[in-house]
Amino acid sequence: MNAERATPALVVLGRPADPGDAETIRTAMEDQWAAWNSGHMVRDGDFTPDCDYVTFDGTELHGLEENRRAHDQFGRGALRGSVLTGKVRRVRFITPDVAVVHSTGNLRLRFHRRPKPGRDSVQTTVMRKTADGWRIEAFQNTRVRRRGPLFRMAVWLARKL
Repeated sequence: MNAERATPALVVLGRPADPGDAETIRTAMEDQWAAWNSGHMVRDGDFTPDCDYVTFDGTELHGLEENRRAHDQFGRGALRGSVLTGKVRRVRFITPDVAVVHSTGNLRLRFHRRPKPGRDSVQTTVMRKTADGWRIEAFQNTRVRRRGPLFRMAVWLARKL
C-alpha cells in the first residue's frame, strides 16, 4: 500500500465494541495486502483457522491450511511477483465483534507495468474480533465485469422497445 496517498473516507455502520475498531480493521486489511506484496499471501494471523475463502473464479477454499496450500501454488505460479492494491470502503458491524467489510482491489501481475482495469475486483470480508485481534472469517472476491459497447447498445435498444 502506498502511504503517500490520502486515505479515503471510511463508511462505518453499526456499533463496534471499541471506537477504534473500524480503523483497526482497515489497517488489518492493508497489512494483509502488504504481506501479499512481500510474498506472504496467507499469514496465520490474518485468518481464523476455519476460514472460508472464495476466489475470483468461484473456487472455494475451506480452512486456513487449504487456503495456504492453494495460495502457495498461486504464488509459485501465475501470481508470483504480483502486486495487490486495495481500498477498504465500508465496515458494517453486525455485532460489536463481527464486521462485514467491503473493499475494492486490483491484482497487478509481475509482467504488467500498471494495474489493468479488467483485473478490478470487489471483495466482501467477514471479520471477527478474537483475543488476538480482528481475523478474516470469510472472504469473497468477485471480478468486476466490464460491459462492452455492443452490450451497452443492446441494453439501450431494449429500453427503447
